[in-house]
Amino acid sequence: TQSRSSAASDVYKRQIQQTQKNRDVFNAILGISWFWLIGATFLTQFPIYTKEILHGTESVMTLLLALFSLGIGIGSLVCNRLLQGEISAKYVPLGVLGMSVFIFDFYATSTHIFADSTTTTISWLGFLQSFDNLHAALDILLMSACGGLFVVPLYAMMQEQSEPEYRSRTIACANILGALFMVFSSLIVMLLYKLGLHVLQIFLVTAVFNTFAAIYICKLLPEAMVSSCLLYTSPSPRDS
Repeated sequence: TQSRSSAASDVYKRQIQQTQKNRDVFNAILGISWFWLIGATFLTQFPIYTKEILHGTESVMTLLLALFSLGIGIGSLVCNRLLQGEISAKYVPLGVLGMSVFIFDFYATSTHIFADSTTTTISWLGFLQSFDNLHAALDILLMSACGGLFVVPLYAMMQEQSEPEYRSRTIACANILGALFMVFSSLIVMLLYKLGLHVLQIFLVTAVFNTFAAIYICKLLPEAMVSSCLLYTSPSPRDS
């Protein structure tokens, strides 16, 4: 059993080393893995958030999960519409920056919800009757939509720029690193709870680290950042 485990570890190591030879592909995989780290952090904290902050039933948690999934789908569709089949990283920086903006806003809104909360348990219908709750729900939807805008081009770049004979190994490497990042997310969250942090503070730490990641990504893709900004500031053909 130990020899099999060692052999599997060697295979994974060789796959990662092979992928690292193509820096653009490997950076795309790191970006994808970071997205899953953020996603895993939110998904694992939703039950605690629902119970301790919202005082909601399981139906509220289901609603939050649905909004998260729906947001990723919306972001993916918007990305496809904007790029129109082009494989480009021009919206990647805006996507990850948008994630940080809405995570920070989600933290601020949730802090206000927690301060005004009561011990009364609410269902998903009761959840939708509060403006602050709707604000938090919108933050989750928009944050995950920005996540879709961020990660979809990275998947396309990973597959398009990888060598055909190593493409399956590249995808396997992405799956391996994605799983490792999600495990790392769980370990970090456990450590933060051990240090006495609250679930809301977990979200704040997530926002801060995602901002650092966004800055790093913008440095890696300065042309994409400038390009995406120009798309929003330049006049449309109708205006000319």
